[in-house]
Amino acid sequence: TVPATLLSQEGKTLETEQSATFDVPDRQPAVRFDATNGILSPLGNLELDLTAVNTAQVVLSAYRLHANNLVPHLHGADEQEVGREVLSKTVNLDVPRNQLKTFAVDLRSLLKSPRGVYRLSVNPGRYHYNRTDNNVCITDLALTAKTHRDGITAWVTSLREGKGLAGVKVTAITKNNQVLASATTGPDGLADLAV
Repeated sequence: TVPATLLSQEGKTLETEQSATFDVPDRQPAVRFDATNGILSPLGNLELDLTAVNTAQVVLSAYRLHANNLVPHLHGADEQEVGREVLSKTVNLDVPRNQLKTFAVDLRSLLKSPRGVYRLSVNPGRYHYNRTDNNVCITDLALTAKTHRDGITAWVTSLREGKGLAGVKVTAITKNNQVLASATTGPDGLADLAV
């Protein structure tokens, strides 16, 4: 309700009180991961935050991506073509109407052998377009790679200890999934790849 005494730019009043009513529709059912495309340590809590609104149930699925198909997946190949489904589960949620609520998705309890690269999807209903996706790499390995005139120098370290790791095989792969070079890290975690 707008009072009758409200002044216009010209200094005139409304003369009578004005009212209008309208309906605010419910929000569309939706879900989203609060952080996307990251690395989780297998030694950590392995939880992802998922925010939902107006959905009582979601379907959570996970595909473990095959190592030789990571490049095609990152270039848009569907997870069903480049991975293996390891989880499909319907989860009931308690979400108050029209309010956002955040849940922790515990990957340790959902995945049998959590190390690897996964494509996670959560669908709040029957419509595929409402789903949210997330690429998650569960590893203790950190990789730093620098290119130079003679090739690539890679440094592999432990996320937990921050030290170089010996004996790790490092492979340089083109966007067409062709192997350019491979090398194994030395005691300091360094490997030189001649490409």
